[in-house]
Amino acid sequence: MSKELLMERISRFDLQDQGVEILLALDGFIVNEPLNVRQLKMHAKLMKNTLSTKGIVVKTTQSQELVASFHGFKDWRNAVDQLGSSES
Repeated sequence: MSKELLMERISRFDLQDQGVEILLALDGFIVNEPLNVRQLKMHAKLMKNTLSTKGIVVKTTQSQELVASFHGFKDWRNAVDQLGSSES
């Protein structure tokens, strides 16, 4: 996890007040195989749904960017490019 990237992204999306809940929602996702775009998408969806149950609304693109940062990528596009998939 790149905490620095993640905290910058949380700040950029003006979600500082929800930072702890975002970190908790990101935590616990298990990768059973080499990380791929499908897993990133699943993680983003899970995080978005978890936050939603707590009354925190984030856009799909925001959840993707937060997950990409959590996994150490500069942004979503960079993650997709590095993982070698045309999916976005």
